[in-house]
Amino acid sequence: MEEQPKISVIIPVHNEGDNLSLCLDSLLNNLEKQIEIIVVDDGSTDNSIAIAQRYAESNPCIRVIHQSQSGVCAARNNGLSNAIGEFVTFVDGDAYVDEHLLDHYLILQQEGNYDLVACGIADIPHKDRARQMELDQEAMLYNLFDDPYYRDNTYVWNKLYRTSIIKRTNVKFEPQYGHNADRMFNFQYMRHAAKALFNNQGYYHCVVRKDNIVKRDLKQKDYGALAGFERMIYYSRKYSQRLQDAIAKHYCMYALSVYKSEPSMLEEMRMIVEQYHNRLKGMDKMKCQLFLSKPALFAKVF
Repeated sequence: MEEQPKISVIIPVHNEGDNLSLCLDSLLNNLEKQIEIIVVDDGSTDNSIAIAQRYAESNPCIRVIHQSQSGVCAARNNGLSNAIGEFVTFVDGDAYVDEHLLDHYLILQQEGNYDLVACGIADIPHKDRARQMELDQEAMLYNLFDDPYYRDNTYVWNKLYRTSIIKRTNVKFEPQYGHNADRMFNFQYMRHAAKALFNNQGYYHCVVRKDNIVKRDLKQKDYGALAGFERMIYYSRKYSQRLQDAIAKHYCMYALSVYKSEPSMLEEMRMIVEQYHNRLKGMDKMKCQLFLSKPALFAKVF
């Protein structure tokens, strides 16, 4: 490609042969054509590689990168290392997008020279699809944890990021944070972003599959997610008490959910809840108090 693409679209793929064509077709059908599509094959054993290479042969904007199976975080990082677009976005190999998604991103970005633009996810209901909000740095961080309108905040695959910020600050996906890897990526990016625009229009579509949830290593992912909350609380000290309390609330609620699924982790979760539950209010605080005094009863009631 002679011109620098406006958007690099990174697609991590592992055994997505049933869905990859739909994903790629939806991107190629987008109204915005100044794009590059980077398919990162994460050690697929099905026909995903053949499909990606066939599309790449007839579409110069598509590049295919191969790696041994290392997980979605490593695949996305690989894509970031190879991205040359002014902006970058992520699409999973089992998803597809509306034809307006990419030009919608750019139109919104140009309205206010935003460092981050987010759209809604079509499959998640919203109170108000027409809602749109400009956020400063602390507000976008807060919205990662507590906002009734933009419930798609933690994901990376409904957002447009400025590539120069990612490369300058070396923001990466960190697999050690388990279920919190996406949220941690957004948290780290937002710490370097000046302003964002959140729009509820649902242009991203998830394909729900029976095998979509990977159940292996859940305990390890829980430990990683907890470590992610701890790190975010550490970094939030320069911001308001409101943001710190919002993170503490999610940290405690996650600890309670871990205890319910893994009662053997009682003492570790108790230490977390004891440290942060006083920052909570209302029913959330009552749940924590019941857990601390009578964990078995808490598990039955909630």
